[in-house]
Amino acid sequence: MKRLKLAYIFDQLLPAHTAESEQLINTLSALSFCDFECTLFLPASNTDENSSFEILKEFYHISGTFKVEYIHSIFPGPRILQKAVHPALCMTLLHKKLKRFDVVYSRNIAAIISALAAGIPAMYDTYRPWPEQYHHVLTPLFKVMFSHPRFLGAALHSEYARDAYLKIGVQPEQTIVAHNGFNPLNFEPRLSKKDARSRLGLSLDRPMALYSGRMDPEKGIDSLLDLAEGSPECDFVFIGSHGNGPLEKRAANSSNIKVLGWLGAQELSIWFYAADVLMLPISKSPLKQAGNTVLPMKVFSYFAAGRTIFAPQSEDLSELLIDGENACLVPQDDPKAALDKFKTLMASPDTLQSLADNAKAFSENLTWQNRGKILSDFIQKRMGALNLAS
Repeated sequence: MKRLKLAYIFDQLLPAHTAESEQLINTLSALSFCDFECTLFLPASNTDENSSFEILKEFYHISGTFKVEYIHSIFPGPRILQKAVHPALCMTLLHKKLKRFDVVYSRNIAAIISALAAGIPAMYDTYRPWPEQYHHVLTPLFKVMFSHPRFLGAALHSEYARDAYLKIGVQPEQTIVAHNGFNPLNFEPRLSKKDARSRLGLSLDRPMALYSGRMDPEKGIDSLLDLAEGSPECDFVFIGSHGNGPLEKRAANSSNIKVLGWLGAQELSIWFYAADVLMLPISKSPLKQAGNTVLPMKVFSYFAAGRTIFAPQSEDLSELLIDGENACLVPQDDPKAALDKFKTLMASPDTLQSLADNAKAFSENLTWQNRGKILSDFIQKRMGALNLAS
């Protein structure tokens, strides 16, 4: 079977410390192992030097290969214009060049619409249940997009997101749930809790719970700070701070809370290995109020670390996290129930070990390369079904 030429259009400057850039690069790396010749089209900075593939490969610690090409548009500029104008400029200025590709792939709706208008098969990738979040304002746009004869379909990051599209009449065969993943290279060498704490200069005498991610109020971090303040016998580590906001100031008043800034994936994995428990905010806010956190990517790294996951019983997380099997789940927005279950968990070494072992075993099929295989199979199948295969 011939290798398909895939153009991925992205609307951010790279490298960047963002989940979506990590997701993009690892997805491209994985597709490069699946009979795709991939080219990443990035916006060129009008003020800074553009990154080579080698720089991106080292930054994101990937093993796959792809080409990187740049187009000058409006970077730097207002973000809303970057997202809307850049993809259209790509399709206009690179129209002839993109004609040599078999498929355009993007997380950006404007890029997908532009590709279809140019007669190029297109594949959409998103974690967002857009029709539900925007009260069906975007429904007419999605119906047009999904009805286009060259639209391959959408890769959704969760069943929760997929359901939002099925509810507006999208056909099931036009969608595929392709959960995100983790990069095994970021978890080598594997360390015991003792060895990890030795490397970090931490004591083995106290239990430790850890959260990794942005410390924005809409992420529901207050729920974890409540948990920390109610558990003075346990140390809590929060990694991913970007400043000294209200959450950081609150944490500074607690003797058992440590706040760190952003860490690279390999350094972060050492902290994961040092922890007894890896936490997610036990609040409805990230999914229901903010709406921009659906089955977050940190879940896959938590699984890979082989530590107990402490998380809320939410619709998206419950696709992968099973209480008492591979995680400890608690009701959302119930601080007392969460604190009681956390204390019971931390007082049971056998339960901690069992949940950690099961989490590690569950992670075996959650790599980025497994996601690449799922996407490759779907793209090939859809191109055949739509008579687009050459």
